[in-house]
Amino acid sequence: MLQRLSEFDLGIFVPHQHDERTGDFQRLPDDVMQVEAGCKVSFQNAQEIVSQADRFLPVAWRWQAGAAVPASMCEMVVPEELDDPGRLVKHKMPAEH
Repeated sequence: MLQRLSEFDLGIFVPHQHDERTGDFQRLPDDVMQVEAGCKVSFQNAQEIVSQADRFLPVAWRWQAGAAVPASMCEMVVPEELDDPGRLVKHKMPAEH
């Protein structure tokens, strides 16, 4: 399966989080999703993030209750150099130091 997915630049990912106290691997609850914003990852209420489709792009999915649902989202940002502030782009690369 991984080899077939690689033909489309896709991979396999395990939706998870870690216990804040012990660091143990934990299953990601159904109502929580991984969110990347500002090059940082957090875990947020899935419904709140999914409802902001103009701001967040799904980048990973999982099978839940008989359907594919987003498991991870990436915040879209507008680079300052764009003339059209209404145009969203999918990612902004960090500046090289």
